[in-house]
Amino acid sequence: MVGTQDTVPDQFTIADAKSLIAFAKVNGLGRLSLWSANRDGPCGSQMDELIVSNTCSGVEQEPLEFSQILNNLTGRAIGQLAGVTSTTEPRVLVDDALTSPYPIWQEDRIYIEGQKIVWHGNVYVAKWWTKADRPDERVKNLWDSPWRYLGPVMPNDRPAPKPDLPNGTYPAWNKASVYAKGKRVLYQGMAYQAKWYTQGDSPNSDRPWETPWQPVSVDLASSKSDLGASLPDWSGAIAYEAGSQIRYQGVAYEATRWNQADAPGSKNLTTGLPTWQPLELGDGDSSTPADSPPTTVPAS
Repeated sequence: MVGTQDTVPDQFTIADAKSLIAFAKVNGLGRLSLWSANRDGPCGSQMDELIVSNTCSGVEQEPLEFSQILNNLTGRAIGQLAGVTSTTEPRVLVDDALTSPYPIWQEDRIYIEGQKIVWHGNVYVAKWWTKADRPDERVKNLWDSPWRYLGPVMPNDRPAPKPDLPNGTYPAWNKASVYAKGKRVLYQGMAYQAKWYTQGDSPNSDRPWETPWQPVSVDLASSKSDLGASLPDWSGAIAYEAGSQIRYQGVAYEATRWNQADAPGSKNLTTGLPTWQPLELGDGDSSTPADSPPTTVPAS
């Protein structure tokens, strides 16, 4: 197999191909073949070196260079002319938005850190804010590309189902209500979670960079008791604002004040007071602070 092998870090390089063709000529071989022709091309620099791709070799080469090197033996089909090279263009996969596990990349869309997309049968994740940067664009250095290659779209990959939840699963979003980070609401049948303090900003899943809300996946939105599973793990390296919600040793907590490196269950060294309180995940959870007007939930 040309390029990077399944047994990383083994590789079959251009130099190896030249040595092989020299051996074949000396020993009178009539034909050499390779696996596989669709890998006979360079990968973009954003490609993870530890991932074996089925669309590129993972080593330094020109397009179809392995094929050109190995196609230099006398044992050819009758009538084939020496020096004739193929002009067949490589097959470009057409992405299907109906079956794609993630949105198809669009040149005029803005993508933010962590967003996943599909482009020509491959999955990429944005490393930072980006627009009009093609995911498979060749770049000189790995850090020049805003995209990181994750792998090909598999045959059984399908879009994640969208939540369609009944009224009352979470409080309905209300323009007049104040929501702290981590609070959840129901909006047009979908569950959303606040990314930061917000009031008056309606959820909008189509333009996530312009809204303080992020959609909640259907498996996590199906029950209030699953909220803790969707929270990020506590980290002593992160500064948390009041209202931040995390998970620590399997328990969900909410910050009572700004803090950093105060593990849930301990007391702040300066104030001597706890900075985290256990987060209520049952029916008592509310998306409206105690000093704000209650949110009216429309009847089912």
